[in-house]
Amino acid sequence: MKELLRGAPRQIRHSEHIVEKGKAFFRKASKKGFEGIVAKRADSPYQFRRSLDWQKIKTEARQEVVIGGFTEPRGSRERFGALLVGVYEKGKFVYVGHVGGGFDRKLLEEVYRQLVKKKTKRCPFAQEPDANMPVTWVRPILVCEVSFAEWTHGGMMRQPIFKGMRIDKSAKKVVRETARRK
Repeated sequence: MKELLRGAPRQIRHSEHIVEKGKAFFRKASKKGFEGIVAKRADSPYQFRRSLDWQKIKTEARQEVVIGGFTEPRGSRERFGALLVGVYEKGKFVYVGHVGGGFDRKLLEEVYRQLVKKKTKRCPFAQEPDANMPVTWVRPILVCEVSFAEWTHGGMMRQPIFKGMRIDKSAKKVVRETARRK
């Protein structure tokens, strides 16, 4: 592999093999903000295709966010399509994305029951976000946790997935978290 990568662009680098310390290496990759690691069975040959012997294991960031609204569902989805979420920056409630993944039917129902009690006519975000479906706004007091791939240059979460509600956190204390590089 090292020979094949000679002369490759700087973004493509060969890293030494780390044998039998995959979990520790994954933790280190997560702390350094790497996208993930590649794991392979030691006895499998190099291949130019995906296989069960080679796995891309992605790291994930986590963020607490405040729910500011929800979109109408599409297709067979029930209750809502996605949550519109934000964080507080300098006292303003700022939109950081919409979260539609991570829900099963039971969880959709549980979260929806909480949302309908908080409905409001006014958008709670400092700037009204563009949405791909009609939005029902809610008072920004419900906090949830999401995992996501990364922050975009525009300050949005890429590929956020709902992980659960947070009843132990005040919405006003939810700010954008950034990983420290070591």
